[in-house]
Amino acid sequence: MHADPAATELQRRFEGVDQSGALGASQAQPVLDDLEVEVEEAAASLGARRSQTFLRVVLPTVAPALLTGFALAFARAIGEYGSVVFISGNMPMKTEIVPLLIITKLEQYDYAGATAVALVMLLVSFALLLAINLLQWAARRRVEA
Repeated sequence: MHADPAATELQRRFEGVDQSGALGASQAQPVLDDLEVEVEEAAASLGARRSQTFLRVVLPTVAPALLTGFALAFARAIGEYGSVVFISGNMPMKTEIVPLLIITKLEQYDYAGATAVALVMLLVSFALLLAINLLQWAARRRVEA
């Protein structure tokens, strides 16, 4: 019996990140809450080391939620505008962001260019939504099995 199971340790690490609003942690938190300590204790009683318990028990359970959270965070980052412009300084070809690029193209009356960039953003967003839904479907299927 571990005094500090790997999932509990991982959960404690995510709690600090979750309070800062990280989407990856907020997606993984409920999964970590539902992970039963007995499963980890069973792995330990069968001779698994902590690293093996983490890699073979905890990580496969948490991976879909983490990937979903990271995909959501990435999707949010793609559309971020205000704070990034102030932080990055908007140096052309170095720190430009996609939403600002669209606005710049619109100000230059390059409607075709702005539409093309927006279309790429839209396709990336749809791809991320598809990936998130596939991850959730796989997680549900695994839980039901």
